[in-house]
Amino acid sequence: SSSVRARRGGVKPRMIESPVRTSPTPTSPAANSTTRLSQASDTTTLASQPAAGTTRRSYERAPSVIPPHQLRRRPSYFVAALCTIATTAGCILGWPSMRVVLEGEGLLASGCVLGEERGGRLFYVAGLCKSQELRLGLTYTIASWAAQGGRLFAGLALDAYGCRVTVTVSLLLCALGTSIVALSIADPAGRSEALQQSGLTIGFFMLALGGSGVSLSLQSVAALFPAHRSLVTTALTGALQLSSGVYLLFELLQRAGASVLVMLLVHAGVCLCFAAGAPCIWPALPFTVHAPVEVVEEVQRRSRREGSAAVTAAPARADPAAVPPKGYVPLRRRTFREQVGSRQYALLVLIFTVHLLQCQFLLGNVGTQLDEKGDDGTARITFSACLSLTILVSPLVGHFIDRFGFVVSFAVINSIFLAISILLLLPSLAAQYVMAVLNAISRVSLWSCFFSYTGATFSFYHFGKLAGGGLLLAATVSLLQFPLLDLTLGPFEGDFTFVNALFAAMSCALYPAIFWLARIEARRLTEEIAVAASKPPDLPSSVETI
Repeated sequence: SSSVRARRGGVKPRMIESPVRTSPTPTSPAANSTTRLSQASDTTTLASQPAAGTTRRSYERAPSVIPPHQLRRRPSYFVAALCTIATTAGCILGWPSMRVVLEGEGLLASGCVLGEERGGRLFYVAGLCKSQELRLGLTYTIASWAAQGGRLFAGLALDAYGCRVTVTVSLLLCALGTSIVALSIADPAGRSEALQQSGLTIGFFMLALGGSGVSLSLQSVAALFPAHRSLVTTALTGALQLSSGVYLLFELLQRAGASVLVMLLVHAGVCLCFAAGAPCIWPALPFTVHAPVEVVEEVQRRSRREGSAAVTAAPARADPAAVPPKGYVPLRRRTFREQVGSRQYALLVLIFTVHLLQCQFLLGNVGTQLDEKGDDGTARITFSACLSLTILVSPLVGHFIDRFGFVVSFAVINSIFLAISILLLLPSLAAQYVMAVLNAISRVSLWSCFFSYTGATFSFYHFGKLAGGGLLLAATVSLLQFPLLDLTLGPFEGDFTFVNALFAAMSCALYPAIFWLARIEARRLTEEIAVAASKPPDLPSSVETI
């Protein structure tokens, strides 16, 4: 079909309008070719490019569309996002292995006496070196805050400067942070422990902050796959967990005699290579592009003139008893203030915050807990390996979310976290291998549900601010992990029973919140179905609203 041109203040947005479904009429060869084009573009067939002078504000409330060149390059974007995230974005998740690497380099170990040897690794005589554990715990706590809370700033940068700039700057931060860590490890005997800890804290903070920017910016790749958005989001989350294997590889190579300094500098070089290629790969705007209002209005008028029988994606049946209030606006089309003040968002952040505290505490101290159960390093390596290999099960997790919905998924995730706490309360070392598998599944499921629910319920209009704001709040609460560690190593003399029992109780307390979310979601969906069924469609089916 021919291009549609809309005039508004002299600006002519150029767009490519894909065919719309029409009433049965004699078809022509041109119509047949356009039908094949519609089928090939996976239901997202209205595409436009913003004209010069078109502002971001004019795109704000219009249906979302995807430019045709991005549709053609979807597989390339997906593979590039997987590779970038898997090698740079979540390295801090490999902290259990990095902790062993730092101990092997003799950092922050003044006053600690090495004695017992198990599995080729020396352990401290007292079982724990409290000063070193607390210093490394403080470094990890600050870095883990940046890994989660930094996504708010990444979201603001994404909205303000676009995907290309945000990804490039984030990768440069990863390279700089890794280089600072390398310099802190070089010649530890010639530097004071205060200088060592400052370098490690700043370096890991920058690495985690850059990784959060990479991860959040590339989550919008899922918008290119509207029919499989949860599946793609879960795959990207699995790639984030896979990046924890970088530090596991460091530990194994260190055991083989490799230089940690060289490995860190090589990793910094990899980050720089990805940063150099980012401006050539990623678009300036996020992958969800919004059509100008005048373009949408013109498409509506054209579809009516052509006798379009367009239907929207809303279900055909609605509950006759559901009578939404007059002027009801679906949650995904409300303002940012209304979305962030909704009960759905509050419950989502509550569930995520409670589980994030447990995730971060376990990740930072699982090595210590396993050491106390008699581990020679095998269980800890298994823990890290399971975490890095969750990308293999991420498609199943995404399919489960799509098949059973978010509420059921949150209930299952909560049950898994409860089981993890119970297993950690057991003295059996064999039970911790099951815990390692459950932890890997729960982490990828939690992050996938958080991002998928945010995009599906609130749309991608304010995705960066909503996801980033929730992560910032959850990351701030997760700072409690350091007082909990201090309490465990101090008054409780290294006994983690109290902390694990506390997390088990918190998981039990979340079930009423999940049940409440289920009731709210059921009512919301009923009202939105009733609204969609009560008024005639006014958009062609080729417009894929997000």
